[in-house]
Amino acid sequence: MELLSGTQYLVNMTTIFPGNLEVISEPVLQQTKPNSVEGIQLTGVNNNSISLRWQLVLGAEFYQLEYIGTLITARGKRQAPVDPNIIEVLMGATATISDLESGTSYDIFIAAVNSGGQGAVTQLTVITGMKANNWVYV
Repeated sequence: MELLSGTQYLVNMTTIFPGNLEVISEPVLQQTKPNSVEGIQLTGVNNNSISLRWQLVLGAEFYQLEYIGTLITARGKRQAPVDPNIIEVLMGATATISDLESGTSYDIFIAAVNSGGQGAVTQLTVITGMKANNWVYV
């Protein structure tokens, strides 16, 4: 039997002892992990913030975003990464990450989460403060 992601199942076990004596366990409610986040779109990027939206994931109770910034110098060299930050999005499928540094490459990791655990992580990279184009890698 193939289980569906983000779905709740009621599970119980039956043990058969010699003489066909059956013992049935109490049912347990278990949820499978959600699928990965898909359909990520940038809805805004400026010098100090990044706004995103994505498709809702079946069975997700919330979304977890982690972002790590790496400063880009005038010569294009990267300095040590900025400490990681975590945001939990409790409702909907949008987020704005604020108070960022201009000219910094941010690796953003997004995952759907439910009582069954965290689904596979989706990663993208966005650079703040680039006037011509903001690079996005998914």
